Parts: sequence; C-alpha cells; structure tokens
Amino acid sequence: MRLKIKNLLITIIPSLIVIGMIIGLIYLLIDNTRLEFVNFMTEYRIEQKEKDINTAKQEIRDLKGDLVEWQNTANGYKFQLDLINKDNGWSEDE
Repeated sequence: MRLKIKNLLITIIPSLIVIGMIIGLIYLLIDNTRLEFVNFMTEYRIEQKEKDINTAKQEIRDLKGDLVEWQNTANGYKFQLDLINKDNGWSEDE
C-alpha cells in the first residue's frame, strides 16, 4: 500500500508541476498582453495631449499676433484723437 502511494505521488507530482508551469505561462502571456495594451493606450493619450498642447500654443501665438495688430490700430486711433484734441477739437476749416 505504501509503495502504491509512493508511486502515485511520483507520477502525480511531475504532472502537477507541468500543469502549474503551463498555467503560469498562460497567466504571463495574458498579463503581458494587458500591459502592452495599457502601454499603447497611454502612449496614444500622451500623443493626443501633446497635439492638444501644440494646438493651444499655436492659438496663443495667433492671439498674440492679433493683439499686436489691435494695439497698433488702437495706437493709430489714439494718435488721430490726439491730433484732433491738439487743435481744440476741430480744425478751423470745419
């Protein structure tokens, strides 16, 4: 009886080890696939954020250009108003 149990254990233990290794390998493959997907999605989101940041930077540059243009226009109007006010409101021929 004891010999039968010993022989049974000798045949079962290697099988259990092999089954455990196969299950471990399957787990590692699944986990690796999951991590690859998470890594891909993270990189994709980072790229999207960088595109959004670059778009925002371009919009800021455009707005700065518009602001300079508006300031120049306002300074031109101010110069004209200063000329009018210098002549006490209106010139003599009007």
